[in-house]
Amino acid sequence: MNVYLLRHPMPDIPKGVCYGRLDVPLAPGWESLISSKSLPAEIPDLVFSSPAQRCHRVARHLHEFHGWPEAQLEPLLQELDFGEWEGRPWEEIARSELDPWGADFVNVSAGGGESYLALSERCRTWMKQISKMEAETVFAITHAGFIRAFLSLCQDISLDKSFHFEIEYLGLVQVNLY
Repeated sequence: MNVYLLRHPMPDIPKGVCYGRLDVPLAPGWESLISSKSLPAEIPDLVFSSPAQRCHRVARHLHEFHGWPEAQLEPLLQELDFGEWEGRPWEEIARSELDPWGADFVNVSAGGGESYLALSERCRTWMKQISKMEAETVFAITHAGFIRAFLSLCQDISLDKSFHFEIEYLGLVQVNLY
């Protein structure tokens, strides 16, 4: 099974603001970037999307303008939940809150939300689900954190080392699961 993971386009949110689960809109002009983005030559059998509008709007675009299957909204594909930090400028979050998370971002919940380990477990659950499906090609529109966790699981790399995976906006990753 070929699995493609696409990170959503740039959101319309000021730089330096913490967002993960926060449902922020896409920056203007994103449609033209999708149209020029290199996509797999083959139309996928199944398409999944995080429920965040910055992902499912892309999925809808691919369905309407590229003839792809309609996407299934999948909560497991969501970005890390930063809890009380969501929507706050990073510089306004107290060091006393940030430092414990920064020292162990894998196990410590961000802003009282979710740990990176919990995100990785969601990712593992989704991988198990899709591996049982009758599909040769699966495409998902998701987030950088989820993609890093996915790659860590596929390559057996510890989560604390996963940030060496640079996932740009509209970055596309392909993995053959079996």
